[in-house]
Order: sequence, then C-alpha cells, then structure tokens
Amino acid sequence: VVSVLGLSFKGVLWYQGESNACSPYRYGCLLQALIESWRHVQDRQQPEALAFLLVELAPSHHSEWNLEFANLRRVQRDVAAAMPRVVIS
Repeated sequence: VVSVLGLSFKGVLWYQGESNACSPYRYGCLLQALIESWRHVQDRQQPEALAFLLVELAPSHHSEWNLEFANLRRVQRDVAAAMPRVVIS
C-alpha cells in the first residue's frame, strides 16, 4: 500500500487467495485486516469510504483443491457480508 499512498482512488478490485486456500479462516482474518488498513491509510475521516470488490475464487481444475477453494469462497462471502462497502463478484 505504501507505493499508492499519494494516489486517490474510490475502490479496490481484489483477486487473490489461491495460496491461502489451505487455511481459509486465517485468510478471512488477513483479508479483514488488509481492508481495514487500506481504508485507514486512504481516508482517516471516512474509513468505510473505500469500496472493495472481492473477486470470488474460481473452482480449481485440480479436484483435490476444490474443497479448500470452496471453504475460501465461503470466507470471502462472510467478509463481504460483515464489512460495509465490501462486495463479492
């Protein structure tokens, strides 16, 4: 986030998670912390003003990863439901 501190933007499109599929609950905590920290840096007066669009992790072509990816997608949906101006596509 340091490299974009001087820029002004209204939202973030976030696609990431494959490497966190083996620990989806930890990913949920990290994702919430990421959103909160970016919002804090972007606008301290209105921290919820920065919107986040989470791109839902697609099913894997490796069948052994599909359960992990499904759990991670559920966590992504939980984070989106729990935080203002966070949506999932």
